[in-house]
Amino acid sequence: MAAQSRSAAIRERLNHPIIDSDGHVAEFEPAFFDYLRQVGGPTMVDRFKAMPDSPLRFRWYNLTPEERRRQRVPRPHWWVHPTRNTRDRATSSLPRLLHERLDEMGLDFTILYPSLGLMALHIPDEDLRRASCRAWNQLHATIYRPYSDRMTPAATIPMHTPAEAIAELEYAVEVLGMKAIVMAGWARRPLEAAARLPAEAARYAFWIDTFALDGEYDYDPPVWQRCPELKVAPAFHSPSAGLGMRNSIANFMYTTIAVISRRQPKPSAKRSSSVG
Repeated sequence: MAAQSRSAAIRERLNHPIIDSDGHVAEFEPAFFDYLRQVGGPTMVDRFKAMPDSPLRFRWYNLTPEERRRQRVPRPHWWVHPTRNTRDRATSSLPRLLHERLDEMGLDFTILYPSLGLMALHIPDEDLRRASCRAWNQLHATIYRPYSDRMTPAATIPMHTPAEAIAELEYAVEVLGMKAIVMAGWARRPLEAAARLPAEAARYAFWIDTFALDGEYDYDPPVWQRCPELKVAPAFHSPSAGLGMRNSIANFMYTTIAVISRRQPKPSAKRSSSVG
């Protein structure tokens, strides 16, 4: 009999359920390509693979240090996929194995977000973006459905326009029966002032639309109202590496934490005694 894990031992002492609200799937790309091919045809798979910033390419590794600095290509993550323990690596990709190990992890239920699928939210090509989100949703709804008693995948909802958001919301919930969603937290919009620049230069001239103040479209009420009507809570989990100060070309942990580490001076006796 295997020894009880520390997580299981802690769970045993609690009188309430433990819910992982931010689990992540390590997607199996060949299965995704099968679904993408069904949604958009074989050329859509080729377009996905050929994207300059495709999540499959990790082009940072193919650039020289000088090219990384010149293009400001952030260093990608290196710690998210366990490789020494192959069973843990497989668990993040295989629904049945994850289901079997939830007690070992001390979890009663888990909400599973995509990983590569989050990148689909921000593909500039509208047809490819919408087809990719639809394919991820079909794949995840299918492979996790048999284990819905203890896990549920979050549907990937693109947000470049209210129309595309509502279309995928309704499809994911009403057709696929998905119970959780993850929406893009922002959209990259081209700067009108840069429209006359060469294409290579114009791709760097953009602004970030957060669907609120000064946004390109009005998402209230059409999108926000549709969520409670469909009985899903809007959640946001967009990757932000490469934006603003999240743009280290050498250290992914700096990029993901996005803070400037500096030594803080100790408060003086006078300042610490005059609170409020």
